[in-house]
Amino acid sequence: MLPSKKRVEDLRELQHLMMENLAEGILLTSVADNTIIYANVRFEKMFGYAKGELIGKHVSVLNDGTDNSPEVVANNIVKRSEEHGFWEGEIRNIKKDGSFFWTRVKIVRVQNNQYGDVWLSIQDDITSQKEEHHLLAESEKKFRLLFEKSIEAILLVTADGGVLDANPEACHLLGRTVGELKKIGRAGVVDQSDKRSPRLFREREERRKYRGKFAVVNKTGERIECLASSVKYLDVDGKEYSHVVLRNVSDIRKKELELAEQLVLYETLFESTTEPVVIWDPLKWRVIKANKVALTRLGLKSLKEMQKKGGPDKFSLDIQPGGKSSKELVVKMGKQALVDGRAEFEWWHEGEDGNQYPVRVVLQRIDVGSKVYLQANISRTKNS
Repeated sequence: MLPSKKRVEDLRELQHLMMENLAEGILLTSVADNTIIYANVRFEKMFGYAKGELIGKHVSVLNDGTDNSPEVVANNIVKRSEEHGFWEGEIRNIKKDGSFFWTRVKIVRVQNNQYGDVWLSIQDDITSQKEEHHLLAESEKKFRLLFEKSIEAILLVTADGGVLDANPEACHLLGRTVGELKKIGRAGVVDQSDKRSPRLFREREERRKYRGKFAVVNKTGERIECLASSVKYLDVDGKEYSHVVLRNVSDIRKKELELAEQLVLYETLFESTTEPVVIWDPLKWRVIKANKVALTRLGLKSLKEMQKKGGPDKFSLDIQPGGKSSKELVVKMGKQALVDGRAEFEWWHEGEDGNQYPVRVVLQRIDVGSKVYLQANISRTKNS
């Protein structure tokens, strides 16, 4: 028995309501000419069109034409759909207002009593997922760059002590390849006779991090004392990992000794030079260091005595021969040295005994970390 006309109409109405209220965007296009026959409310809102505004338009108006024309994009999708009877993938689309967004698309060819052969397209907005994926990929790229180029040895370790990865510095320190480190795990890296490591591992379990010293063993069996730090964390899937940073203590000590030797050498050169040398902070206008020759020439007994007097203009005539005040001149030349790195000028000094004499001053900018200083090398002129 055939269904009644009212029954058929009711079924059609039900199908229409279902299509209109689906969470996905639904699009019907003609197989014959690829014009849009139907778009549900969700699809129209997704692309920024009013109700019924898309009907009759070519489907290419929805495609982004950045790499290829919208028509080429549409034709390529139709061609692949015809070859297999369906197609699915991700498409970069364009809204009515010109903005771009991404959808995941499923296209299948169906027979419709009202429209004949049509392409049924089901689309879901995945722009936020694409952006998250892009941010994650960028983050991974930055992490990989830091990981690979780090001057510290870094191991990525699982909760059970397996080694997931090791950077080049870690491979160099331990004399093993990444593959070899994966095979032996953390147990094969840490010196098992060192009683400090179990305590640090327990600390990480309790506090999710640790910092301390223990020994590791390289491929040749050499025991290497290391300063280690580690942090435990969960990935997006809830799996537990930790990264371990190892610094060879002997290398640290070597660098510290080298630095100490450089400081001794600098101090020796600073004090042994036959000409006065003064270093001051241009921001605080305060002398921070002066060699013995500088103190003697100015008739001072100590650096503290010099610091109490104030800036370099306090050891000079009020007015320099050129007509500028001592402070005005030294500020001007100090700014020049800060900008150019160096400044030279003539200057008249006045010692504690009232003795006045001309000198030549060479100001040099010195950068120490984030701080900036000026070093004045002072030499008597031929007339002094």
